[in-house]
Amino acid sequence: MSNVYFWVGMPRVGKVYVFCAHGYKDTTEYLSWSYTERMQQTFDKHIYRFLLGLVIFMLGLGTVVYHFVEGFSWLDAYYFSVVTLATVGYGDFSPETAIGKLFTTFYIFIGVGILTTFISYNLRRTAQKRQEKHRKSK
Repeated sequence: MSNVYFWVGMPRVGKVYVFCAHGYKDTTEYLSWSYTERMQQTFDKHIYRFLLGLVIFMLGLGTVVYHFVEGFSWLDAYYFSVVTLATVGYGDFSPETAIGKLFTTFYIFIGVGILTTFISYNLRRTAQKRQEKHRKSK
């Protein structure tokens, strides 16, 4: 009789557990490969690039939409996009059209989440690199 195994866990923690009919056991008993530091670095690099691309895309999308829908100049549209995503909100520009207002609500919900995730990921990544440097220097 074969058991059905489920992988559960967060890979960056370094432990992935296999749940079977008899309970859970560490995957080192079942897997011939291990989750290496090099795999983590490759994963981090791709996630960083993906998040950076999303941030650039969101800024570009906001700039284009505000330029054409609201009639802002390119510089003002870019400025408004950055101020909106950074949640600064100086109040010197605001959308006047109904389409611009609707776009702005969705732009804030999606864009702020993406930007916050990107910044948080960068801070975590920098802290991990500093910790590794500190450990190696000891």
